[in-house]
Amino acid sequence: MIKRFEQRSLFLLVLVSGAVQSWSQGLPATENRESATTSGMSVVSDWSHRHVVFSDSRIGIDADTSRQIQNEWRYWLQKARHTAQPSTDSRSLGAFSEFAERSADDRNKKHIRRDWSQTFQTGGTVYTLSSPTYPAKFSFTSSTPNCTNDYVVFTLPTGSSTFPGNFNVIAFNNLYVSAAGGSNFCPGTAPQAIFEYNASTAGGPINGSPVLSLDGTLVAFVENATALNGGAVFHVLKWHSGDIQTVDTKFPNAFNNAALGNCATNGGVAPCEYSLQYTPSGSRQPATLSSPFVDYTNDVAYVTDDGGNVSALSPVFGATPAKPPALVSGWPVNVAAGAVLTPPVYDPVSKNVFVSSSSGTEYFVKTSGSAVGLCSAGSPPCLGANTFTFGGIAAVQEGSIVDPSTGRVLVFGTQVGLPSGSYVIQTDTALSAGSVRMAQIGVGTLNNVYTGTFDNNYFTSVGSGKLYACGQNISGEGQLYAFGFDSVGVMNTTAVTGSPFVLGNSVIANAHCTAGLSENFNQSTNKDGLFLGVSMRCVNTIAGTNGCVLSFDITSAFPTAVSHQLGVVGGTSGIVVDNGVDASTTKLTTDIYFILQGGQSCLDYLGSSHTGTCAVSATQSGLQ
Repeated sequence: MIKRFEQRSLFLLVLVSGAVQSWSQGLPATENRESATTSGMSVVSDWSHRHVVFSDSRIGIDADTSRQIQNEWRYWLQKARHTAQPSTDSRSLGAFSEFAERSADDRNKKHIRRDWSQTFQTGGTVYTLSSPTYPAKFSFTSSTPNCTNDYVVFTLPTGSSTFPGNFNVIAFNNLYVSAAGGSNFCPGTAPQAIFEYNASTAGGPINGSPVLSLDGTLVAFVENATALNGGAVFHVLKWHSGDIQTVDTKFPNAFNNAALGNCATNGGVAPCEYSLQYTPSGSRQPATLSSPFVDYTNDVAYVTDDGGNVSALSPVFGATPAKPPALVSGWPVNVAAGAVLTPPVYDPVSKNVFVSSSSGTEYFVKTSGSAVGLCSAGSPPCLGANTFTFGGIAAVQEGSIVDPSTGRVLVFGTQVGLPSGSYVIQTDTALSAGSVRMAQIGVGTLNNVYTGTFDNNYFTSVGSGKLYACGQNISGEGQLYAFGFDSVGVMNTTAVTGSPFVLGNSVIANAHCTAGLSENFNQSTNKDGLFLGVSMRCVNTIAGTNGCVLSFDITSAFPTAVSHQLGVVGGTSGIVVDNGVDASTTKLTTDIYFILQGGQSCLDYLGSSHTGTCAVSATQSGLQ
């Protein structure tokens, strides 16, 4: 049985100054969470927060569901990001322009401004867009940008058991600057590295995305170690500010000259990490697509591997040297022998864990608290009795999206036959056959498709909201689709009027999306923005193979034009968007963060130029 995390309070350490802010990481009263939301709480944003969403459709209506949802930190963090504030500052950098009043020529001149880029990987194995990876962002408060304490962390698909080796986890603060100079909110023209480590313990790369503790002091991730080296490893990193390599000729060597200390044996003195090889003994497996999903309430992490196993580990962010992370009794649960699994997603209402195989089957695992769906055999934790399978040869690259408020699950994938193309699938949380809704987002070609996102309206009134998804036409051309919902959250299978919007310029084929879509509601202006990366020859460009980042204004209707774009080679990784903003400030935390694939030329944090993989921050506010 998974035990509830009993630690009632942690303290948020300000990264450099040493001041503290009270944080409630366990299960405080709901009113404490609501108070924190409205008083400028710290906000984390990582891959997992875009995979569990709360439409509020049953808040205050279904008492039991309402109680369970309001016990969830992700619900209150979502409220912090989506609660509208009155606009009081006409100088707000968050303003979206009204493109309906502009000519096509004028629109074509508008660009997202690249604030900074930082090389963090040179030579050897470079980052590619073959599997979705998202940075993770920590904001000290939801209302005011902070140059010292706000940071963004990236993980890299490199790993070595030889020290000193290249770093594969790095974080930056001093984020709100522009390499072009001018009126920066933070000092200087570049971000500052605050830590960088070779965090591997079995020589494996970190293929997936990092996950942050609520107080920002810990980072969890999965090392994709091979079976030869013992299989996948779950890590919880306790970092120390200032741990960077300061000799430029040694870049990109990691700060640590030996494996990081084991928190379980060194008294938890940073820098250290808790590390657990979690795949079943006798069939140790890597974890090609896995990223951890952390249930903050119960302090449990769910992870997957390439042998079809879903594992539960606890404690996570409440781990201590006396009680490090361990496999929870009854786990792992095997859903399909030899299946490469996507990251898992835990639903706090149904208590089911949802996961897809890369070959196109959706599964759920019932935890010990689940009352939704039946076991295929035995008792929880167990494989659920129902599955959904795309037809023919199929592919799913990212985890599901779950809305605990509506009790619905969304899966994005491709299939060959019946007919061939790209699809969004909606089911209930028991994967009941009668609940399946199948919306096509493209025919013919089978470039990978990634998870979509909802507009802000969905979070306040599900029936007025839309799901945005990137599909493709017969030539592999990326296309933006949107689908509506009824009043209880059942998806319409017919796209909204005006959909799809073609993302390429029709010169050559395969200008497809390179990661999931990201949305941000700007609280200063009450404007809603959509962001996505495209692999090549984007709309509004004449020719060439360079990709782009595109933004759209989706505040009230399906867009008829691109708002702004930034040229990048080959598209982007997953995009993380800054959190809530304060209408009273003139410099707002409204940036986007992503990774460019290898072969780019960027400065490192010491000021030298390298060709390799780059981290990028771009201003989405104003999007000039």
